[in-house]
Amino acid sequence: MHTRFHTPVINIIIISAFSMLALAVSLETAVKFVSFGALIAFIFVNLCVIAQRYIRDKQRSLPQTIVYLIFPLTGAGFIGWLLSLLDKNALFVGLLWLLFGMAYHYCKKLTHKSATMEASRKIVSGSPLGMSKINNVES
Repeated sequence: MHTRFHTPVINIIIISAFSMLALAVSLETAVKFVSFGALIAFIFVNLCVIAQRYIRDKQRSLPQTIVYLIFPLTGAGFIGWLLSLLDKNALFVGLLWLLFGMAYHYCKKLTHKSATMEASRKIVSGSPLGMSKINNVES
């Protein structure tokens, strides 16, 4: 993060570098990649509805099963069929981009988890919030 503006500088540089690829890609190819991204996003929306409402919230009455399981599965299946109609190059590059994004998210999650654990160790040890004084008073 930028110290003054609190913006994700590294992410901006990465996206800017990839955006420069637009100079070497035809409009037709760019449209195929955007179509891939939009369709993948819609698939994930449908899967998230199933995961949140049907699985986690256990909304499983007959009307809820239709709304939170059948409709999203149907939508995801239809969108999957549309994805199969895309150009093979767009599918390949799009899947690579998706895998890169998932790996990036996983690495960021691990980094955030270790930073959170380190911060909690500091708080428990005493100095930031004065926990050692509280613990000494109680013992």
